[in-house]
Amino acid sequence: MDAPSAIKHNATVAYGSAQLASVPESLALGEDKHGVLLPVRVRPRAHKNAVDGRREGAIVVTVTAAPVDGGANAAVIEVLSNALRCPKSALEIVRGHKSRDKVVRVPLSREELQLRLTV
Repeated sequence: MDAPSAIKHNATVAYGSAQLASVPESLALGEDKHGVLLPVRVRPRAHKNAVDGRREGAIVVTVTAAPVDGGANAAVIEVLSNALRCPKSALEIVRGHKSRDKVVRVPLSREELQLRLTV
């Protein structure tokens, strides 16, 4: 596994009809043989399911589900699937199953991930 590196860019992530602008900040991306490792900060019990910008090197995902019995994890995968235009089955939480800070494996190259985040 390669050491995490950072990609700096401005990002606007579209989710449904809403468009959420984020501030320029670097993402601490990692890689393994199956794709890019995307750091995610989750806010459960939010008012909406959305990608809500970036914070401290991670994508912030808000979900309405409570963190009970994997409900919030399933909602995170669904939100990321819609935002990144990837099938849910292709995304995998590899770390942080019981934490707000997660790492999600995305089967894309760094460049493709960056393009999809800068819609």
